[in-house]
Amino acid sequence: MFGKVQGYDGKPIFMIEVSVYRDLELIDKSYTDNDGKYSVEVPEGEMISVLFDTHYSLNNAANWHPSVVANLICRNNVPLDRTLMGTQEAQTHVAAVDALCAYLFAAQWNSTFLEEANVEEHSYAQSAASRLPQLRLTNQFLGETQQKLLEYF
Repeated sequence: MFGKVQGYDGKPIFMIEVSVYRDLELIDKSYTDNDGKYSVEVPEGEMISVLFDTHYSLNNAANWHPSVVANLICRNNVPLDRTLMGTQEAQTHVAAVDALCAYLFAAQWNSTFLEEANVEEHSYAQSAASRLPQLRLTNQFLGETQQKLLEYF
């Protein structure tokens, strides 16, 4: 699978981590290049989820909200492009739901990973907790979901 990641302004985003999961198992990941392009290996015909996010250690980590595409049956020759919402951008309810779903997915994956690795690593949690408050939600349900995620992280 391959594609391009860009911001709402149409400009490519460098160093976005593109992670492919089968259920909660990480099966491949890659980073976008200067043109926002990436390529990952996917299991042909299997259901996967793809998380587009910054890595907490990178200098662009605070600039972008994550995005997730779940329950995708993919082929290696099919492009999957994604547009990410910047943390300082105005948002729509749809963009906010996408970001919240991605944070929920990342929280579940990180929780499972840390439990299996038997470690106390909280770097992703700190990164997520610094970006989440920048979602300015006017919908009560979305606001409650945001608050629960903040409490988790």
